[in-house]
Amino acid sequence: MPDSNTSQVIQQTQQLYFKQFAMDFASVEIYWISADARICYANKKSCESLGYSKQELLQLSIPDIDPTFPIDHWISHWDSLKRDKSQTFETQHRRKNGEIFPVEVEANYVQFGDLEYNVAYCKDITRRKQNELALQLSERNYRALMEQACDAIFVADNKGQRYLDVNEAACRMLGYTREELLGLGIRDVMDPEEIAREPIRFADMWAGKVINMQRRHRRKDGSFIEVELNARMLPDGRLQAIVRDVTARKAAEDQIYHLAHFDSLTDLPNRALLYDRLHQATALARRNKTRMALLFVDLDEFKPVNDHLGHEAGDLLLAEAARRMRECVRDSDTLARMGGDEFVVLLPSIEKEQDAEAVSGKILDALGRPFECAGERVGISASIGIALYPEDAADGGELLKHADAAMYRAKASGRNRSCFFAPRL
Repeated sequence: MPDSNTSQVIQQTQQLYFKQFAMDFASVEIYWISADARICYANKKSCESLGYSKQELLQLSIPDIDPTFPIDHWISHWDSLKRDKSQTFETQHRRKNGEIFPVEVEANYVQFGDLEYNVAYCKDITRRKQNELALQLSERNYRALMEQACDAIFVADNKGQRYLDVNEAACRMLGYTREELLGLGIRDVMDPEEIAREPIRFADMWAGKVINMQRRHRRKDGSFIEVELNARMLPDGRLQAIVRDVTARKAAEDQIYHLAHFDSLTDLPNRALLYDRLHQATALARRNKTRMALLFVDLDEFKPVNDHLGHEAGDLLLAEAARRMRECVRDSDTLARMGGDEFVVLLPSIEKEQDAEAVSGKILDALGRPFECAGERVGISASIGIALYPEDAADGGELLKHADAAMYRAKASGRNRSCFFAPRL
């Protein structure tokens, strides 16, 4: 039967072999390194990774497999490891064929009696480095695209409470520095009245939808600009909005619309816009079973003024007549110029025919006051024809025709008066 010392040696030997067996089948490289940088032990993964046999590795030292660790570097590393007991860092290993690859090292200082070792666990991080490099390149390309973009780009958290990134175009568009914008959120640069009318559809973006909308953005100086924006959720959960300033384009579109639908002399709706509003008003009155009225206004004695004082004076008279008539109607009514000295007033909602008669009376009084044209006092009047819906017509076109007929009856009756349409006309 073995004595106690022999049993202890056997037990230690068994433990050592068990540890070595476990280390040989570890998924990382394991080295036992002496104070003078010699490799005292290397597991199977180390041999596979470096391309050496175990016998070859045990003939080498750390500078042989790590080009970043010359012996003087090793000495300082050993001193700091004895002090710290454990260190984690990245370095490079060199294979037997000369190939260099990155590794992450966990170095541990251990001591067995008078023996000191650096037990190093090394992991090949080639794939991680490749992924990091790809991410850096992707980020660099993304940043280049961000800064080269003509449109403003905003990146915010998923609730839009804070901007996480903006490009230079966004700073120029809103007049902020990048640092100032990164302290703001989506609601800080949008028109609060628009947000109240039409809240931002975060739920749609969270569901993967791309949101297209026109909004007003507020610049740092307090002015507003018209913008078009496309907003979506990025794969990482952030919100991205690509924003284009369309203020100039919108102003041009509004100008084109105004030129197409308003009279250039009086700035009143023209014939085309009148027909559109008349159609809408008739449809609404038909649906709601309400009454409406149309007044056809023709200026009396305008041609002699135009012939005597000239077209410029005639234009001034028309503009002033339009201004006076505009004061006689409600904001919900439409005063339009049909052409020449003919005007139409659309009253889209009346309760009784006397309402239309009252408006016509105001217009006659307003136009009956003298006008100043080319230094002369000029007097004119108007003949007004009135047609009612639904009594006099079934649609807008017929209503306009009957109001015109009533106007001619007013002229024939002596002018400077209004006349309701009657079927006998």
